[in-house]
Amino acid sequence: MPPKESPLEGAKTITHAPEAHLGMAGLIAAYFGVALTNIFASRFLAVGPEWFSQAATPEDVVRRVVLPEAFAGTLALAIVLRLGWRRGCGFVVPPLRLGLLVGLLPACLLVVAGVGIAFRGFPSAQAGFVPTLLLGQFMVGFNEETASRGILLYGLERLRSRRFALMLSSVLFGVTHLVGLAFGWSLGESLNRVLLATILGLMLGVVRLRTGSIWFPIAIHGLWNFIVLGALTIPKSELGPLAALPVLAVFSVPVIAGLLRLSEHPRGRRPELVGTRGARPDLLRPDISYRGPWPVAGRRGPTVPPA
Repeated sequence: MPPKESPLEGAKTITHAPEAHLGMAGLIAAYFGVALTNIFASRFLAVGPEWFSQAATPEDVVRRVVLPEAFAGTLALAIVLRLGWRRGCGFVVPPLRLGLLVGLLPACLLVVAGVGIAFRGFPSAQAGFVPTLLLGQFMVGFNEETASRGILLYGLERLRSRRFALMLSSVLFGVTHLVGLAFGWSLGESLNRVLLATILGLMLGVVRLRTGSIWFPIAIHGLWNFIVLGALTIPKSELGPLAALPVLAVFSVPVIAGLLRLSEHPRGRRPELVGTRGARPDLLRPDISYRGPWPVAGRRGPTVPPA
């Protein structure tokens, strides 16, 4: 009787491929194309942050915020659908599990801060201005998250590793905020925005990977932008505890993710991973398949059963 074949025998080990570098370059170029289209379309049609401190009409918000964001969002969504990455980019309903706390708690804290900002920051705004502005900022979140925590993060994850994808996508998200130099921001202010955006990108990336859905990063991003715009209209002395809620919301993400990881793997033990030597267990969510149009780069990767 012939011996049984091991499950790992005949499996294909994905190794470094030169085409992966071309895929990464194209992916990054596509990301910057969507990001810059979004930034310049919004900036050229809006006066700037100081414009939001005025009691503008809902029609102005639609014309200067909603319409350009709708254009950029359509472009980003078209890329996702063309690549067939709808589920991979997280456009799914998240399942009910503890990982939802990573996105649910920060979103709830930002909702509380956003309600307070709306009452204090836009007391004299016309009817419909605040809801329309909130809609516009959610569309900003949709565009930027689809491009960064959707296309860029998922594409880099397929090309290399999840940790690499999380770090590089966050850094590139921060780098896009250097565009403020073209709009009159000082170098110091621009670098501060880059650092803040990179940290925010890391937190949103953890939310995206932990929950498996991009809707939480979109909601958190949109609420964050709305709160920042509203805070520009309120004196710092009047902000009170509202100023601490957004920061608390963002930095609660790694704390919750760490606690959930400890609860899943008690006593600090990491689960066994069947695969090639050097493969590491995933730290953020269950392993995914690397099947796709691009080869995976790296020294050694997970094994993929033959088709």
